[in-house]
Amino acid sequence: MHMRSRLKGRWALAALTAAATLVPAGSAAVSAENQSDPTTAMRTKLLGPGWNSPDQVRIKWVSVTTWLASFGGHVVLLDSTVMDSLSEGANKATAASLDDIIAAKPEYIYQNHVHLDQMRHASRITAATGAKLVGGQPVCDFATHDAAMKGLAAPTCVMVRDSAGKPFTGIDSYGSPVQPPIYTPWGAAGKPDEGPPGLDVTVLNIKHTQVRPYPGSLEGDKGYTGPDLSPDTENPPTPQSAVDFASTQYYEGGNLLYMFRWKGFTLIHHGSAGSLDPLEPGMAEVKAALRHLGDSKQPDVEIGGIAELQNYVNGMIDERRYAEEIGAKVFFPQHHGNWNPP
Repeated sequence: MHMRSRLKGRWALAALTAAATLVPAGSAAVSAENQSDPTTAMRTKLLGPGWNSPDQVRIKWVSVTTWLASFGGHVVLLDSTVMDSLSEGANKATAASLDDIIAAKPEYIYQNHVHLDQMRHASRITAATGAKLVGGQPVCDFATHDAAMKGLAAPTCVMVRDSAGKPFTGIDSYGSPVQPPIYTPWGAAGKPDEGPPGLDVTVLNIKHTQVRPYPGSLEGDKGYTGPDLSPDTENPPTPQSAVDFASTQYYEGGNLLYMFRWKGFTLIHHGSAGSLDPLEPGMAEVKAALRHLGDSKQPDVEIGGIAELQNYVNGMIDERRYAEEIGAKVFFPQHHGNWNPP
């Protein structure tokens, strides 16, 4: 059963509830002998003792839309940007550094789309750890190009394919409300070619956030208090970080929503939430796909983006619409903070 309109005014409480849900008390600790292994030690540091218990799902927010997760001991990364502020000099976030994520050796990276705030460090992580990169064809194309630019080994790509076996593709939906029929249709569902044993993954082709000033969506962000430039002044850009910033502002190539199922627990992750206004082309298809996510069982947690390009125009109307259609028990907000100082 879908439970709609549950989230207005409750996001802070939902975040606290999600933390308690995902890291239950009384988890088994990792044995002392295994702690001598650097990978195990880093995973324990980031995900807590008991992360490798078969019945545990653990997630840790890293930055923007990037999370480190363990599904029964299979450690994966959701998106791959590891920075608090996108132009700063150091490749680290308050929660974890890029070196920490590399030391944790994720098995797979489930990539949302090709933008600097989602995919800044994918090629570095895959080259250093051997993690496989999951996404549509544009994700693989960009990571391969980025690795070549940096003199790194090319990533091993795992394609997300539709029901006909075609790799997901897409255009920049934040720039264009319509998509030519040669690309993956809005709302299409797909599956990765492979993944950790026992982890069921469903992927939806959704839209990126965008500024669409529809008459029914003009609300604005009532909570905006102005920019915070302190991360950039405290950790100013370097020549290399400026090059990285420029090279990773790439075409979007489609925007993906991932649903993970592990032993009855369902986690949904998406970094953006495109318009669900009745005037938006493709809205009906995306809306129907979101509703179908909970057909067999109500999702436990949705991790959804809340503050991006359209935030200044319609506040968080689209994000609320996504959450209401998905109907998860708990909503966890992401993509807020200082990624977009203006």
